[in-house]
Amino acid sequence: MLAVGCTSRFRSGDKGSAGGSVGGSAGEGGNGSDALGGASSSGGTGGAGAKASSTGLGGTGPGGTDTGSGGTDTGSGGTGGEANTTSGGASGGTGGDTSTLDCPIDCLPPAPATWTGPSAVYDGPASERPSGCPNQYARKEVEAHQGMSAAPARCTCSEGVVAGERCIVKVARYLDAVCSSGALSSETEFSVPAESPCISVSNAVRFRVAPPEIELGNASCSFVEAATELPQPTFERVNLACGLPVSAACSANPDCTAAPLPDAPFGRLCIHKEGEHACPGSGYDARFVAYRDIEDERACGGCSGDPSGGTCGASDGVFSLYQDAECSNRYQTDVPLSQCYDPPSMAYLDIELFAPAGVSCVGTSNPTGDAESTGPVTFCCVR
Repeated sequence: MLAVGCTSRFRSGDKGSAGGSVGGSAGEGGNGSDALGGASSSGGTGGAGAKASSTGLGGTGPGGTDTGSGGTDTGSGGTGGEANTTSGGASGGTGGDTSTLDCPIDCLPPAPATWTGPSAVYDGPASERPSGCPNQYARKEVEAHQGMSAAPARCTCSEGVVAGERCIVKVARYLDAVCSSGALSSETEFSVPAESPCISVSNAVRFRVAPPEIELGNASCSFVEAATELPQPTFERVNLACGLPVSAACSANPDCTAAPLPDAPFGRLCIHKEGEHACPGSGYDARFVAYRDIEDERACGGCSGDPSGGTCGASDGVFSLYQDAECSNRYQTDVPLSQCYDPPSMAYLDIELFAPAGVSCVGTSNPTGDAESTGPVTFCCVR
C-alpha cells in the first residue's frame, strides 16, 4: 500500500534568505521553478549601506548602487552587503527550482494537461478485483486489463445427413442344378435404392443372390452450422481506476491536489491517458499500459466429414421371394444368401430389402481467428 507523502514527498528548493552581510557578500537566492533568475549582475534588492568605514561608504555611497533584481518565481535575491571602497553589494542568486512541488501528506502534483488524475487504481488479480470504487474516490473512470489470454473456440458438429449411399446386389443365374461356375448364364448387378426394386429371378434353372456390398464412393455428408463455444478470456492483471468526486487544492500547498490515501485494495495513485504514451514526469514515473476492450474474432469453420460404416439391409442374411411383379404376395421367406435356389416359374425378389442402413456422418470443425486486447490506456503512478 502506498503511503502518499511519507515515502514519495515532493520537495522544492529552500526559499532564498534575505539580508546582506558585512563586507559586500550577498544573501543566496531561492531556487526557482519554471523560470531562471536574472543574470549574474541581477541579485536581490541591495542591502542598506552600513556606516562608512575609513575606506568607503556603505551601500548608499558611490559603490552601493550595484544592486540586482531577484529570480522571477519564488525566492527573491539576497540584499546587498556593505560597500567597500570600490564596489557595492554582490549579485543575488538565481530563482528557485519548482519542477517538483513541496506536496505534503495526502497531496500530489496535479495531472498535466490532457491527463486525468490523480486516481486511485486497483492493479492486481481478477479474483481480488473490488466490485466498486473506494469512498474517497467514488467516480469510476477506467476498467482495463493486462496480459489477456483467450483459448481457441470449441467447435461441435452434430450428426450429418448422408446422401448418395448405395448397396450393390448381384444376382447370378445358372444352367445347372448346383450353380457351378461353368454353368453361369448371367450375372446382373443391381443398385439399391432402385426405381424398380421388384426384379424377376425366373427363367433360370437355379439362381443365387450374393451378399450385398455397401457403396459409399459417391456418398456425401451435409451438416448444419457448428455449435460454437468461446472460452472466457483470462487476464494476468485487471485494473480499476477511480477518481475524486471533486478535485480540490491541497490546504497546505494550493499548488498541489488533495489526494487522500485510498482504501485497500486500491494500492496505487496514478494519472492516466487514452493511448500509449511516455510518462510526463512530475513524479508520476511508474508506467504501465492496460487495455479497455477485446476484439474477439474467434469462430468455427464449417463442419465436414465423410460417410462411414453401414450395412445393406437386415443383418440376418436371408431374403424373401414373391409371386407377383409388385412384390406384394410373399410365398417364401428366409431364403439364405448365396444359396443355389430353384425358383418357381414366377419368382420375384424385392431388392429394397437390401437398402443401405446405419451409414454415419461424423463431422469436425476447426477453430478460426483469435482475440486481442484493444483500447490502450497509459497509467503513470507515483510508485
